[in-house]
Amino acid sequence: MLSKGRYSKAVDIWAAGCIFSEFYGRRPLFLSRDSLQQLHEIEKKLGTPSRSIQVRYNWQGFKGNCYTGTDFKVLFPFAHNGAIEIMDKVLEWDPSTRWTVERVLKHQFFNPVRHPASEIKCSKLFDFTFENSHPSLRQLKTLLESEVGNFNRS
Repeated sequence: MLSKGRYSKAVDIWAAGCIFSEFYGRRPLFLSRDSLQQLHEIEKKLGTPSRSIQVRYNWQGFKGNCYTGTDFKVLFPFAHNGAIEIMDKVLEWDPSTRWTVERVLKHQFFNPVRHPASEIKCSKLFDFTFENSHPSLRQLKTLLESEVGNFNRS
C-alpha cells in the first residue's frame, strides 16, 4: 500500500500472516472500508512505524498517529505462544525484517504437522513468461483441457 508497486516475497508473507491471524480471530485482522482506513487499522494494531522505516522505504505522505500497537497475545488470548511469535515476525512494517517462508516453516509450532523429508522442493524458479502472451478464447480452452487431462493422469 505504501511502496507504490515495489514489493517482494515479503508481501506474500504479510498476506499469509493476515490469513494466519484470521484462524485465531475468526475475522480479518485489519478490517476496513478502504485503504486509508486499513492503514489506520494496521497502525493501531502494529504501532506506528519508526521514522527510519518511513524514510528507508520513502513512504511519503504517511501521517502516523503515534500508536504503540497492541500485543497479539491481547488480541488472541487463546492462541498458542508459537502462533503469537509467528504473527509478530511476519506482520512487521519493515519487509526486510519479516521472516521468510522457510523460517516460518522451521518454527517449532509446525513440528507436529511437518514432514520435511516428504515435502516437494521445486528444482527451478517458476516461469511467469506465459503471462505476457495473449491467447484467444479457443487457445485458452485448449490449454485448460490439456491441464485438466494432465492433472487427471497424475
